[in-house]
Formats: sequence, C-alpha cells, structure tokens
Amino acid sequence: GVSQFIHISSLGASTESTSQLLRSKGEGEEAVLECFPDANIIRPSLIFGTEDTFFNRFAKLSSISPFIPVVGPETKFQPVYVDDVAKVISLLVETGQKKKYLELGGDETYTFRELIKLLLAEIKRKRLILKIPFSIARVMAATNDFFRLILGDVVPAFLTLAQVKSLEKDNLVGRNSDKFSDFGIVPKNLKIVLPTIVGRYNKS
Repeated sequence: GVSQFIHISSLGASTESTSQLLRSKGEGEEAVLECFPDANIIRPSLIFGTEDTFFNRFAKLSSISPFIPVVGPETKFQPVYVDDVAKVISLLVETGQKKKYLELGGDETYTFRELIKLLLAEIKRKRLILKIPFSIARVMAATNDFFRLILGDVVPAFLTLAQVKSLEKDNLVGRNSDKFSDFGIVPKNLKIVLPTIVGRYNKS
C-alpha cells in the first residue's frame, strides 16, 4: 500500500566502487529499487547542520588535540544544509514524483582542508592541520579494521579502509543530474549556518 518511497543514499554510491562504504550504498539503492521500482533516490554531498557528524566531530577534536588529522586534504565536497535536503524531500512528497535520482550539493565547493580551516577560523582556534597521505592512511585504516575484527567495538572505528577509499574521489554533484535549481531552491551558504552549528566550541 506504499505509494511513494524516498531513499537517502550518498554521492558516489555505486556497486562498482572500490570503497565498501560507497559500494554498500549502491547495493542499498538497488535493493530499494527491487521492492519499489519508482522510488526516489537522493544522493547528498556532505550534509551539515545542528549536531552533524562532521563539523561537530572536528570541533570537539580541536578542543583536546593540538592538531587535526586530514586524510585526502584536496578531496572536494559541496556541503549541503540539512534543511535544504528536507525541503526537496517535502516537495517530492507534495508533487508525488516517481523514480528520480537527485544529487544534492551546495553552490560552493571546498577541499577537505579548506573545510577544516573554515571551522578553525569560526571557533577561533589555531591547530596544525596534519595532512595524512593516502598510502599511510590505508595502513592505519587496515590496522584499525583488523583489531576491530578481532576485538569488536572495544576498538573505536576512528578510521576505516572504506572511509579512506571513499575520500580518494571528489564528492561532487554530476553535471547532468537533477539539482536544487530544478526545485527552485537556493542552497543555504555554509558560512551563514556554521556559527550556529559550532558556536559552543568558540574559544572566545
């Protein structure tokens, strides 16, 4: 009796991806379409908002560490505001659109390093941005994965091989996909929202 199904996936999702993280996202999409052939598949870039798992995590890390480790500092993202993603979902429900792939990203593109610099400037903290090469990150992640396999959740998943491989490619919206502009929505600027997200970490 379900008339419409909306599935939130991720940019880069593909069953052909070398990253287990993105490959599982692609498999998830296919599983959804098997049950709901007319499902809406939404693929957002890095989502930001209150209590997000990106800016809040690195802001918290900056309060206890003199440096911020960054894997893939030049990897590009189009951060997208969670409320803008919600608006698109609402419009899909209101209009009852069927079988639609949507890649959602903000109008601005940042590298991973630029996002961390923007965060540190906002919370007025000076921290060393430690650039970790992919070759070293793979070894660190493989080691972490190994110990988690043996010891389980006793070892925190601070870095996984799937995450490292997903960072090897830019997280950008494709040119030919449907975007915010197709819904008449102007994405919210990251710099406008960021102060409300990490304000409590502001050193001043």
